[in-house]
Amino acid sequence: MKFWPLLVLLFAGAACAEPESLLRLYRDARANHPLYLAARAEAAAEAEREPIARGRLLPNINLSGSYGQSDSKRTTPGAGAERFEYDNYAYSLNLRQPLFRMQEFAEYRKAGILGRSAEEIAGRAENELVLGMVTTFLELLLLDERLHLQAAQRTAALGQLAAARRGFELGSGTRIDVDEVQARVDLLAAQTYELEHQRAFRQRELEGYVGRPLGELPEFVAEAFTPAQFLPSGPVEEWVAGALAANHDYRLLAAQAEAAQQDVLSARAGHYPTLDLVASAGRSSNDNLSSLTSAGDVRYETNHLGLQINVPLFAGGQVSAQLRQAQARATQVRYRLEEFRARLEREVRREYDNVSRGWEMVRALELAERSAQQSARAVGKGIVAGVRSTTDLLVAEQQHIAAKVDLARGRYQLLGSLLKLKSMVGAAYDTDFQRLDACFRKNNKNGIHDLK
Repeated sequence: MKFWPLLVLLFAGAACAEPESLLRLYRDARANHPLYLAARAEAAAEAEREPIARGRLLPNINLSGSYGQSDSKRTTPGAGAERFEYDNYAYSLNLRQPLFRMQEFAEYRKAGILGRSAEEIAGRAENELVLGMVTTFLELLLLDERLHLQAAQRTAALGQLAAARRGFELGSGTRIDVDEVQARVDLLAAQTYELEHQRAFRQRELEGYVGRPLGELPEFVAEAFTPAQFLPSGPVEEWVAGALAANHDYRLLAAQAEAAQQDVLSARAGHYPTLDLVASAGRSSNDNLSSLTSAGDVRYETNHLGLQINVPLFAGGQVSAQLRQAQARATQVRYRLEEFRARLEREVRREYDNVSRGWEMVRALELAERSAQQSARAVGKGIVAGVRSTTDLLVAEQQHIAAKVDLARGRYQLLGSLLKLKSMVGAAYDTDFQRLDACFRKNNKNGIHDLK
């Protein structure tokens, strides 16, 4: 038994060592994020609109009854007074079936429209959750990359500082060389502090999305990032059509526009009569004092079947005003839908272009990074040959670092644009995240690396 605590610690350590993945973060965010869970609850509540409205069109049946004991005294002129002690009861079964209620029919159709669109509320919240979570995740990865490069640059700068001091002591260097490198070391320390502060903030933000502490973040694998896997397939018109068919915001707004038309019919129904089928069956005994006799209980049986009509004649102009109000709101929603449709088409085309051209930008940034690396190496050789200065090397290394950061940012922006494009057309996130996770692996950056 004394080995169990050790085994538990070992398995816990193995679990913690497993790097995070987008798929795992996505599933945890869906399970834990309060705003998403609130949207799911809202969708569930909206889905009940249709059953509630349907209930107003179905038969309404109720049973009522009463029972009591009475002690009464009846005085009749010329006959004297009579005293009665008796039981009385009454019960009735009532039914009302709407036959024609234009307003209720319109409300039922409206409830069906909004009820069927309830999942769009959850889908919209899921898109917002995913885009926010992935953006924060990619920003964290970029900050890790910058911190890694910052540490490597600081290590190189410390080496240059030691070399500059030796050169100054031996008379082959100047005090200016030492001061320039020292200033660079101090600046790197300040920048590192700022980056660590930003990273801590982003980590807390991502932990807020997934509802738990973060494990080890993975490392991006550039070799797995190929255009065949991630570039959008098909012309942009197909993506626009897909967005108009599956975009959650557009479908929800379209449902609201359709529901607004039912509001117009509901308001117009105020001018129309209502017709109901009514039926009742009642039983009572000794229900009034005048019917009592000394012969015993008096019982009544009453059955009724009929139609009930209600014709509106005048409501002070309220119905007409409500109709004009509903028509104006329907027009408002229709124009909002037209504007959103045009904006959605523009955004799909823009993100499609961002993804298509983003890969070309990444290729250009890769060439720029290699050129900056080669330039830094050439300057290093120039220092050995005595034709370049320490300042030249610091500038070249700074440009190399900037090129590497730009390359990492370009890759992550491309991934973000791809997910945003997919979110507009109803992405299957489980499948997408499984594919994207192939671009990451366990982070092997333990310690400080050089800039080679």
